[in-house]
Parts: sequence; C-alpha cells; structure tokens
Amino acid sequence: MDDDAKAGCAALFLAILVIGLGIAQLVLGGLWRTEFTYAPAGVGGADTAANVVEFTEKLNAPHWVWGLVQGKDPDIQQAVDKHLGEGKRLTKLVAITRHTFVDNLLMVVTLGIYSPTTVTIRGAVGTTGAAVPAPAAPPPAPPPGASPDTGR
Repeated sequence: MDDDAKAGCAALFLAILVIGLGIAQLVLGGLWRTEFTYAPAGVGGADTAANVVEFTEKLNAPHWVWGLVQGKDPDIQQAVDKHLGEGKRLTKLVAITRHTFVDNLLMVVTLGIYSPTTVTIRGAVGTTGAAVPAPAAPPPAPPPGASPDTGR
C-alpha cells in the first residue's frame, strides 16, 4: 500500500469514527442527566404551605469545545423569582440538567464548537399564613385541701 492509500484509509476511518460517535451521541443524548431536589422543612416549608402551585422553566447552559469550556450559567434565581410574590414561599425545587436530542444535534452540526445543555427547573410555591398559636395550657390544679375559688 502506498502512502496516499494509507492516508485515505486513515481519513476514512476517522470520518466513520466521528460520524458513528455523533450518531451515538444523538441517540443516547437523553440518557445523561443530573437531578437534585430541594424541599425546605420547618417554618414556611412544604409542610406548612397552602395554595401550592407548581411551575416548570427550561433554561439553556451554553458550553464550548465539546463541553470543555463552560459558558454563562443559567440564572435559576431569576427563573424562580418570576413565580414568587408577596407572601409566597418556595416549597420545592428540582433542577435537572440534560443533553437533549436538539442539544446533541447542535453539537454535531457545529462539530463540537457549541455544546448546549438544557436545564429544567421544576418547583412549587405556596402561601404561608400566620402561625397558628398553640392551645392554652389548662390552669393548674389547686393544692390538696384548698377550697375551690368561686370567683366572689
């Protein structure tokens, strides 16, 4: 085999490898995900909230050079603040990072220069009412042998 044929075989092998990896990335893209859940407890937490309303926000986290260079982080606080209002409190927050089919397609089309990640924020907000006072303790029992107080 001459040098031109070897170079052609190497280029063909590299092209097949890149195309195969791109197809595998597209097919398996939704399988790679990270999820974390936050549910505050105690005063004002999920156990004391009323009128709970759930929400979902999709954000984009850009990355570059096959994900090796991180772009700007998505503003999760801004996404949550859109749903919070006067007297409302966050009762649950779930953040899911995932490479969707479209994310992987963009990465393949740009040859890995642009590698986006989809961040899905699911949460719940509820209103917190005034704290319910504890029931009053019963009056202490009179000592033995004392006459009952008749209030006169």
